[in-house]
Amino acid sequence: MNRNRRKYKRIHAKHLLNYRVIPREKAKIHGEGVGLTQQVSEGGFLFETNESFPAGTALEFELAIQDQVIRIVGTVIYILEKDHGHYDLGIKFADISPKHRTLIRAMVQKSPDSVD
Repeated sequence: MNRNRRKYKRIHAKHLLNYRVIPREKAKIHGEGVGLTQQVSEGGFLFETNESFPAGTALEFELAIQDQVIRIVGTVIYILEKDHGHYDLGIKFADISPKHRTLIRAMVQKSPDSVD
């Protein structure tokens, strides 16, 4: 993706997470699993998992950041297939509390480890 199109600063950050697919009417996609964030921003994150979901799939996440469990609903924006059955999924936040967004913003701003 073109760096100039990004709205938020991204950092490298590893956080374990749990996710589950939010079922949609007539959709046959379902599932739940675990993953590991690779990059985090105020507007979303990139995470690695062993499942792929089509762009537009809504997922609910739980992840621990700074001793707090954060619950976020996000949408798959893009999928990058890696080797050995692993995928990086780009997630855009669709529903996040102001408190949790502020926590993520502070973490990103304090980090010297931004993604170019």
